[in-house]
Amino acid sequence: MARAAQPTTIKRYANRRLYDTSTGRYVSRKTLEAMAQRGEVFVVLDTVTSEDITHSVLGQIIVAQEAKQDHPLLPTEFMRRVIGFYGDGLRTVLACYLDFSLLTLTNETVRQRMTEAGSSAIRLMEEQAQQNIKFVEMILFNLTPRQPEAKERKNDPKA
Repeated sequence: MARAAQPTTIKRYANRRLYDTSTGRYVSRKTLEAMAQRGEVFVVLDTVTSEDITHSVLGQIIVAQEAKQDHPLLPTEFMRRVIGFYGDGLRTVLACYLDFSLLTLTNETVRQRMTEAGSSAIRLMEEQAQQNIKFVEMILFNLTPRQPEAKERKNDPKA
């Protein structure tokens, strides 16, 4: 996947038109979708507010893709579970986990191993799931407040 040293800046005007500053041309959401699929990094800036609206635009692209697919990438139950994490304290853990998982799956070595494995790709996915579980356990361990040592509790008159 190609990675740009500097992200391409896309400006969204009040009329919702998107303008690629690197090419000096107006582009469509389809163009941004193709750029993302090629691994090109871009930011979308609202010209009125100067706000970075990249996340919102990428979300719109995903929603449009999901709506037109016979077999959507994101199963309904998965989306329900993700919605359950909004406002949850583990939201950051889920975001890290999903990002880590996608980085792993987009790694060329992993993709090649899965292609070569053919029918045993499920075994490779199970191995990856086990690694992901260890990753989440490590994050949760590091986020968990440590209990005071037993002797510190003995010296505490309130204990």
